[in-house]
Amino acid sequence: DHRDLHSFPTRRSSDLWNLSATNCMNNAPYSNDALALAHRSLCGNGSITALVNSVPGAAGWAGVTMRERMSPEAKKVQLTTNRTNFHRREVRFNTGGNSEVQQFASAQRYWLRLVRQGNQFSAYVSSNGTKWFLAYSANVTMNNCIEVGLVLYNQTANSTASAVFSNVIVS
Repeated sequence: DHRDLHSFPTRRSSDLWNLSATNCMNNAPYSNDALALAHRSLCGNGSITALVNSVPGAAGWAGVTMRERMSPEAKKVQLTTNRTNFHRREVRFNTGGNSEVQQFASAQRYWLRLVRQGNQFSAYVSSNGTKWFLAYSANVTMNNCIEVGLVLYNQTANSTASAVFSNVIVS
């Protein structure tokens, strides 16, 4: 499921974005993504910020992503949360390669941000959208123009997940 978010820069931060994913589960070796994605193009340096308001029943992983292109095996940098105890970092350094996936404690920080400076990508988390903590950094060689957006995928196979986002800003 892919939706165009070209209205990101003009929408109010209070606007809500709803995503749903059915049977979109990613399994090891994480080389081919199945996900719901709302996206737009970004050329050069920039960032995406969003507050993940809800992931009912922790049925999925919701967050922000930067991808070299829309194909399921594209290089990517991604930061998601299940809105319970965990965040998840995912980085795919090579097209068609396996993603490196690592979970870490969420500490109630559901504001997520990805920042691109050349090929350096940094992921941040916040509890209030003001004070940010570095979650990880990765150097991934990508084209100048990439896709950025909101992402959601299921926690378990043969299921449906939903998520609500607000304060979405692409700059």
